[in-house]
Amino acid sequence: MARIADFQRNKVYSWERVTFTSDEHYKGSLTLEECKELAAKMYGARVVVKDGRGRSHAGACVSKRVATITLPIWARNPLVVAHEVAHIQNYRFSKDSSAHGGVFMWFFIELLSKHCGKDRDTLTKSARDFGLRVAMPMGYVYKQPEHSILQVANL
Repeated sequence: MARIADFQRNKVYSWERVTFTSDEHYKGSLTLEECKELAAKMYGARVVVKDGRGRSHAGACVSKRVATITLPIWARNPLVVAHEVAHIQNYRFSKDSSAHGGVFMWFFIELLSKHCGKDRDTLTKSARDFGLRVAMPMGYVYKQPEHSILQVANL
């Protein structure tokens, strides 16, 4: 099977740097245990957060039974946890979507809005002004704000 092009990857990372460099959620350092708690709030009990010392990048991996996030020490902040959980949500919702495409950005912004106190509309406008695609996934079942936004019909 052909890989889906990750057409806006570099632009996503640039947008994060421009938008969040002075933000406490970007600079803040969490313990690995705090990252585990935050990932569980964002995604649920089926996420494992591992120590990523020795790695240069954070990463997310999805299997049939569990989702795993690996975090080097520098990546232990709410922004990176949200970014990696958004990868998991994006993959679980559609294995055929781009890793940093519009659906990923939608999940990422939703997580930042719900768990990091960011304004959804401001972030969406900022991302689109930066030239990023942000697209609510087709067929997504949106829950009321008091429920998890990450309840997906096919999970």
